Amino acid sequence: MEDPAYREALNKRRDARRELMATRNGLISQMEAKIAAAKERLGTDDEAVLKVELEKDPEWNSLHARAVDVNTALEDERKRASALVRERIMADMQKEKESAAK
Repeated sequence: MEDPAYREALNKRRDARRELMATRNGLISQMEAKIAAAKERLGTDDEAVLKVELEKDPEWNSLHARAVDVNTALEDERKRASALVRERIMADMQKEKESAAK
């Protein structure tokens, strides 16, 4: 963690995740508002009925598609962060092996 370049790379990954989370939270809030409105309008909590009704709404479909895309981007970002850490660990292990061999 003493390496400033490594810390900066980790910070960039964290910032990217935070930005994606903020986007996702905004989408979820909008989706929850649409669900609440549909429940009130239809007078039911039946998920199957609500799903059918919401799927008729182009805005809902757009929100849902964007939420799926953001979730995919979050998973991709998690993988990139994990790869960064894994690469660093492997590089440190290699350095230790080389030091021990000398």
